[in-house]
Amino acid sequence: MTAIYTVILAGGSGSRLWPLSRQNCPKQFIDPLGQGLTLLRSTIERARACSIVSPLVVASQDHRFLLSQQLSVAGIGIEDVLLESESKNTASSVLLAALEIESRSSGAVLLIMPSDHYISDDRAFSDQVLNIKKYLKDDELALLGVKPLCANPNYGYLKIDSDDDTSPLNQLIEFIEKPSAEYAQDLVDKKGCCWNSGMIMAKATCIVNLFERHQPALTSQVKLAYEREDSLFDFRLIDLSGVKNISFDYAILEKEKQKIKASMLQVDWDDIGTWPSLISRRKKLGLKDMTFGSGRSRLYLTDKDIVLVEADDLIMVADVDQLSDMAAITDHLAATNQTSLLNCIDVHRPWGSFKVLAQGSGFLVKQLTVLPEQKISLQSHQCRVENWVVVSGIASVQLDGCESELVSGQSLRVGTKQIHRLLNKQTEVLQVIEVQTGLSLDESDIVRYDDEYLRHLKK
Repeated sequence: MTAIYTVILAGGSGSRLWPLSRQNCPKQFIDPLGQGLTLLRSTIERARACSIVSPLVVASQDHRFLLSQQLSVAGIGIEDVLLESESKNTASSVLLAALEIESRSSGAVLLIMPSDHYISDDRAFSDQVLNIKKYLKDDELALLGVKPLCANPNYGYLKIDSDDDTSPLNQLIEFIEKPSAEYAQDLVDKKGCCWNSGMIMAKATCIVNLFERHQPALTSQVKLAYEREDSLFDFRLIDLSGVKNISFDYAILEKEKQKIKASMLQVDWDDIGTWPSLISRRKKLGLKDMTFGSGRSRLYLTDKDIVLVEADDLIMVADVDQLSDMAAITDHLAATNQTSLLNCIDVHRPWGSFKVLAQGSGFLVKQLTVLPEQKISLQSHQCRVENWVVVSGIASVQLDGCESELVSGQSLRVGTKQIHRLLNKQTEVLQVIEVQTGLSLDESDIVRYDDEYLRHLKK
């Protein structure tokens, strides 16, 4: 029996769910529903319910450190990740996945899933996927549709021929991407119309053939980028500069008239990519207030549908009805040079993370979180002095060839040009406050001599 190869699209930037979701920590890496797993981790478990083959993850190079941490916990290796150099929408991501899986198994069936969905029952979802696979022909692509709950103009709509009750698959008559509110209402009122969930099933060869037929220039661009695969530390990197920016919906679904089928999902589903859908799903789950990110951010929802988000660097209060288009706010922040608010103040690194607590002329204060059995690169600075104070855990320190240990409350001064490294050899997280003073306090004043993650190697 032909195996199912699952693919998870995890390259979103997080603008629609700002400020819970930020550019450097978008929605797929958080747990907005309090399920105990991030949206990405939940999608990985769903993929595993559908296939014994490890899922392929397509993501952005900007999130490689955060991605590495979450995949490590999930037991997924770097070999099952493709990093995109820049976001070019879903068409290039889908085609990259198809090319990769086709190279592994020419007869493979792909199940492509976005990483920001809620599905109530993974086992029931898996059963439906396996049933669809039985009826799916080699040259057909199946879309997973969702029964519309309202006339939402933010979804794509599938008009399907629903007269055949003998198969879980129906012929797609027309695909309508994000219709007007009035047209969306007309579609909802008619029989045989559903939302497009964004999930796709097809053989890898079928997807490649559809791209060659409808997007020959894009196909050539992506194939060339795939063949010229590079490496970024220990990841596989695909350089998409110059590739056309277009969604899979516009590139393929609006053009193909014969080979597209659709199947209505039989499980409870939500796209958790927007505030209205997140609030709606939280209400259905009986959730109101919630803490995110180890106590750093809090979400409150009042009985009068007022949303309050309290984070380290901002407080947002808004009516639920005003949260449908957060992209306008993030675009405004970018246009007015307030880009710092687009990112979390927690910055992820392969060894853990750091957070800027205070900064001013000639000084910078950071809180370092070093994960168990991880270490910062062996480095020195030409222009700054660092003072470390251990808050919790045991710090192993290398300083000019000598090694020592610091426990909670102890401190150490690292002078300019001193070669040093901070290590956590313990099984508990290490917390350190770092005070930098000097003329240059940015990443440019780092000389690396050795690094677990190969950042000391220059291309």
